Amino acid sequence: MPWELTYEQWADIWIRSGKWDRRGNWAEGYVMMRPGDKGAYAVGNVVIGRHEDNAIERNRLAKERRERALLERPAEWYEAEAEGVEPEPEDPYDETPF
Repeated sequence: MPWELTYEQWADIWIRSGKWDRRGNWAEGYVMMRPGDKGAYAVGNVVIGRHEDNAIERNRLAKERRERALLERPAEWYEAEAEGVEPEPEDPYDETPF
């Protein structure tokens, strides 16, 4: 993940948040978070929030990614799965002519 903050910007964000002395990755601690876990750590793209809330958000986003990946699987995978067969992934290096 890209980091675009100088030390001075990073410290200023923390100081302005009023949570400087509560930084840390324990449940009641505070962390620097990116909305939607997207983009760089940059001025305007970070907020200070509870570590616990960041973990909840991270888990929710991971679940959404897993669900989206299942929906995007080829139909053959569902058919093979129903028959109890492990589907063969496509070989990106297969140079067999069509």
